[in-house]
Amino acid sequence: MVVLTRTALMATLLMLVACIAMIMLNLTHAHSQLDSLQAIVEDHSRDLEAFSRTSQGINRDLRFHSNNFEGLKHKAETHQGYFQQQEQRIATLSDRQRQSNADLARTKGKLEELAPMAELWKIQLQLSGVTKQQLALQKDNANLREALESLSARVQSLQTEIAQASVASGGETMSSTARRGLLMKDAQGKSDYQTRVQQPGQGGLALVANVPQSQTLLSPGSASGQLTFVDKIGRLIWFRECGCTGIEVEAVTLLQGLAAIMGVGRIRTNRCEMDQSCAWPAHTRKVLDTIEVAEDDLFPSPNRGHADGNVTIIVIHAAYLGVCGMSENLEMVLQGPAGKDGLVLVSRSMVEVDALEDGVIENCNYRFDAVLVPSQQSSDVFASAFAKVGVKTHRMKILSEPVDTTLFNCSGPPRTSPSLPSFGLAKLNDFFSKAPHQTFTFLSSFKWEERKNWRSLIENFIAAFPNRYTVVDGEAGKENVFVRLLMKSQVPSWSTDPDSDIPQLFQTLGKLQADFEDRLLLFREVLPTNELPKLYHAADAFVLPTHGEGWGLPLIEAMASGLPTIATGWGGQMDFMNEGNSWPVRYKIVNRDDGTAGRWAEPEPAALQQAMLEAVAGGAKVRKKTENACKEIPQRFATQQVAASAAELLVSLAASAKGSSLNV
Repeated sequence: MVVLTRTALMATLLMLVACIAMIMLNLTHAHSQLDSLQAIVEDHSRDLEAFSRTSQGINRDLRFHSNNFEGLKHKAETHQGYFQQQEQRIATLSDRQRQSNADLARTKGKLEELAPMAELWKIQLQLSGVTKQQLALQKDNANLREALESLSARVQSLQTEIAQASVASGGETMSSTARRGLLMKDAQGKSDYQTRVQQPGQGGLALVANVPQSQTLLSPGSASGQLTFVDKIGRLIWFRECGCTGIEVEAVTLLQGLAAIMGVGRIRTNRCEMDQSCAWPAHTRKVLDTIEVAEDDLFPSPNRGHADGNVTIIVIHAAYLGVCGMSENLEMVLQGPAGKDGLVLVSRSMVEVDALEDGVIENCNYRFDAVLVPSQQSSDVFASAFAKVGVKTHRMKILSEPVDTTLFNCSGPPRTSPSLPSFGLAKLNDFFSKAPHQTFTFLSSFKWEERKNWRSLIENFIAAFPNRYTVVDGEAGKENVFVRLLMKSQVPSWSTDPDSDIPQLFQTLGKLQADFEDRLLLFREVLPTNELPKLYHAADAFVLPTHGEGWGLPLIEAMASGLPTIATGWGGQMDFMNEGNSWPVRYKIVNRDDGTAGRWAEPEPAALQQAMLEAVAGGAKVRKKTENACKEIPQRFATQQVAASAAELLVSLAASAKGSSLNV
């Protein structure tokens, strides 16, 4: 029994050992399978990672192609719009061509009807010898000679009065008769007085001195016997830019002066919509209402008859067309049957850098008879470019920009006046009302673009006046002055946004914008033109560290208003700025950041800051410079002076065009 029990126990033990062995064998096998599965998992993981990278690459490619597709889609839409515009233009041109053909056919029919009558008239003239018409012409010529002799006597009388008035006044003041003499300034800067005659009841002045009598005409049928401007100028057409830009301000100011000389009857300019033009003073608006026409009615007809000897001078004055750019409506006129017959084409252009872009000179040479530039800076650049391609430089003339000294002058209220200026903008009124007692305000007016160098303006203002109050050595000793900067800016649609540009600049400089919140204000609202003088007189100095100017309208307005004026010492503004009347800042010539043609100026920061500090300190030096500016600007650049120079240039162009083309 015991033996059986042991045997059973051994058997059980052996079975247990066998089971354990079996389990161990299964575990070993399972571990092997697990290793295999782990290897498979790792392989799959690597495959998944590779697939993920491939998927990311595919996604990037998809995004790239999607962007390309959107770009192509946008280009396709743009081209489609362009094609539609071209189709509309072609349709318009076709309609105009059909109308022109119909007009031409009617004209030919009338000529054919008149041909027999003309033959009869010719026979009558041959038979009768001297006709009634010839007798009438002889009588008119006799009247004309008498009128011219009377006019010459009147001119001599006026010249005598001017001389007597000058002697009587000691050469310092002029009588009302003597004031009718306008200062003429040619392209080389030489000046001489040429007498003008103002007839009673006539809106215009007549060029008399240095103009042959054969070029003047007394109208016998006129009640006042008025003298016309020059009989060879039939009409002056001035195509101007709209948008209340400096270009439009210049054009309108100059047209006012020309209207006073030529009379409004001979001048036409395109009408700008009220929301696309300046809020002009009443006297300016009155002139514009008389000379403005719709742009479609501005230029002569392409099917006009042969020129009758009178010249139509057309001036293209729009920066958005580019240097020597051409209006589309004028292009259609030139492509018509009459072509350029009887027309003198003039480009009013300027350049703010030291070189012109490719193709510009070709446009100036082949499209225009003359190019009028505002400054010596532009003249030098154009002359250099003309010389390189063999264009004679006599095609280019200097005509300065005028400043309306009836608006911008030194006779405003004293800047120490306790009364606060009042504007139509609450933002401006609030700015001036919060000024502490010892406050000095720099004004800057410019278009928000890189060329105006707004970064340098703000950066150097912060560097020169980092603290809320600045200690300066004034005439009464050391003073704590609250210095601030007021920026009036126009923001074009293609420009960046100053609301993001200025915070980014402060971040770059490591400064808190909040620390300068009450000392730096930018406003972009449009001020009516008659409120601009008030703004200049409310400020204490003007500063603009520009990279380059074709002329610099706000600078000359500031100087004419008696503001100490600081600007880069390079560019068109150097025609009226000098060390004796302003602060031209030292500079270096640098390449433009965008890589386009030409270089421009970068003012030296130390020199700019020193000039600003001098203006704040004031004193005899500052007063002397502003006094000189108050004298020089009206004498050289008032509207009547520049308009007289413009009239002289127009006379020259009309005389040169008689019987020959001006094209080189």
